Formats: sequence, C-alpha cells, structure tokens
Amino acid sequence: MQNFVHVIIFLIFVFINSKTDKMRIFIGIQIGEELIKQILKWEDRHQTLLRKIEPGADIFVRWLKPENLHITVIPPWDTEDIESVKNNLEQINKIGAFEIMFDYVSYGPKIKHPRLIWTGGQTHKKFLELKSNLEDITGIKDNHQETLIHLTLARFKEPYFKKISSAKINENIIWKDIVSEITLFQSFPGSEYKILKKIPFG
Repeated sequence: MQNFVHVIIFLIFVFINSKTDKMRIFIGIQIGEELIKQILKWEDRHQTLLRKIEPGADIFVRWLKPENLHITVIPPWDTEDIESVKNNLEQINKIGAFEIMFDYVSYGPKIKHPRLIWTGGQTHKKFLELKSNLEDITGIKDNHQETLIHLTLARFKEPYFKKISSAKINENIIWKDIVSEITLFQSFPGSEYKILKKIPFG
C-alpha cells in the first residue's frame, strides 16, 4: 500500500512538472556496484533482524533502491534551463579519481530527531575541492558544510522511530569506493531520481 501511494505521488509530480518549464535537479556521486553489494548484504541482515525484534515494524522503513544510492554534492535547486546546466558542468576541473570510505552506520540526521538510516565517513580533501568547484560553476552554495560525507540508506517518519529503535543499527563498518564522475539528477518525490548526465572528473 505504501509503495502504491509513492507511485501515485510520483505520477502526480511528473504530470504537474510537465506543465511547467521548471525542473528540480541536484548533483551527486553514484556509488559502484561492489559497494552496492556490500550495502545490500548489510540491509538484508538488518531487515531480518528488525522483523525478528519488532514484527511488522519494517513496513515503516523505506529503503532506497540500489540505483538511487548516492552522495549529494550540490543540493537540489530549480532550473528552467537544463541545457545550460549540462553545458556548464563540462567546465568541471579534472581533479582525478579519489577514494571514499564509510566507517559507520547510524540513525540520522540528528540523534534527537532521527528520520534516516545512513552511513558516513571522513570527507576526502578532493571531495571538498570538487564541491567548491561545482558551487562556483552552478552558483548554488551549500550552507551546511560538513566534515563528513553521508549516504542515505533508508528513510522513515520520525513518529515511527519508537517502533524500530529497538533494532540497534549503530555499527562500525569499512566500505570503500573509487569515484571518478559526478551525476546530474532530476529529483522527484519519494526519493526517486532520473539521471540526466554523467560528467567525469577522473
């Protein structure tokens, strides 16, 4: 039922968006297949644990599809000229590929107001360089400068946290990936995204 509602919301959004020239977009980094496999293995184990601890509670958690897993570099904004955005991104500095590493999984984004399950790790200096370069290109400034990178695995509504909190998901892990390109996404409600363009920087 929950998935059906998300599909309806998505279709309504697409219909409304087709009547306007505005498009909601953002820039992110997609993760590789090997890292996705590690994440799916972890998710499968914890979904099983959640069902055992609190039967039925897993319906309150919406896990992101593997193809939608990404690290946000530039947060969403609206544009009426998507072709200019695509062309401008070709100016990206060729900083070279770099490694990212995630070393923990936890509830987030805030301990007092959790609504996500995410993984995080230290921010590579090249990631900060990439972010700064893209802010200059797009003119979109992110006021929430983080010292950590994050990757959202699942979402849930805060009132449902009590139903799933008995599942202790805080865990130290070592997940690594090599990244060498950014992806321009179109954003839709319900954590659904469409790839518009990939631009290498490696």
